[in-house]
Amino acid sequence: MEAMIPAGTAAPVLMPAVLVLGGVVVILGILLTYVRQQALQERHGDLHQRVTKLEASVTSIGERFDGLDRTLEVICHDGKVNRELLTLIIRGHMPEGKDTCP
Repeated sequence: MEAMIPAGTAAPVLMPAVLVLGGVVVILGILLTYVRQQALQERHGDLHQRVTKLEASVTSIGERFDGLDRTLEVICHDGKVNRELLTLIIRGHMPEGKDTCP
């Protein structure tokens, strides 16, 4: 006949194994969280550098657009002056009393 083990005696044998497994899971979870935190911190530093570079480039692009605006204003003013000069030259070469071409 087989010896029967009461149900109460199996629990103390399994309890240390369950506790060790639970401890390993908790330690692995803590290590995983720590490694993930380190990776996120490094990534944050890289992203901060990229944002700083982008902000600097946006500032330089804005300065270039301001320079282009000034250049376009000068070109526009020169165009108006040239149009007035051409109008004056054309009127000077037209006979008196005629404001339009035939």
